Amino acid sequence: MNDDNTASAPSPPVFGPGTKFGILGLDDCQVIDFAGPLRLADTVTAYTAWPLQVPEHWREWLGSLRVGHLENANFLLVVARPSATPDILDQETKEIDQALTALWFGLLLHGVPDYSDGLVALGGVAADGAVSVRQVQRRATAYRHPFGERPVINAEMLASTRIVADTLLDLHGGAAYRRVRLGFKACVRGLEEPVPEERLHQFVRSIDGLMKL
Repeated sequence: MNDDNTASAPSPPVFGPGTKFGILGLDDCQVIDFAGPLRLADTVTAYTAWPLQVPEHWREWLGSLRVGHLENANFLLVVARPSATPDILDQETKEIDQALTALWFGLLLHGVPDYSDGLVALGGVAADGAVSVRQVQRRATAYRHPFGERPVINAEMLASTRIVADTLLDLHGGAAYRRVRLGFKACVRGLEEPVPEERLHQFVRSIDGLMKL
């Protein structure tokens, strides 16, 4: 891993007032080769250190262990959008969560990263600048082959990840290509399955979703 990208303390808050955000953080992520923050789109940025300070009352409510995992993450994907309701979990929050999920799946299609834990935080910044983290949830673990090559997370890979994520959102946003969507879901289940025999079964189903055997 590139030592220049490892920060010992969180960066200052980077979200302005009236912002709703979602953060996917990977703990102990290996082979990072980009200088964060790296802007991937108007609303998407990759970081190598936790980008904000969590107020103590939110830390106590959410649990210091879960917040600690996020703050220790060394690879983070952030979706941040202007919002009139930054402190409310609503449809905007759901869309941000879906965008993060698409980015995660897009990353997995480039190779499963070597990491120890993955968490998602959803929240916002009120008009007065107060930060709220309304929800923290664990992302299902994706398993990589123990002898497989570790993917290098660099600017080129992340740019491609964002393009794949946009495509996945379009694919799942309509009723067309149902077979392809089912095949993709089987691929994700395979990546999240630790038992080799079951992984193989899901991967065969995912190929069938593309080839229509």
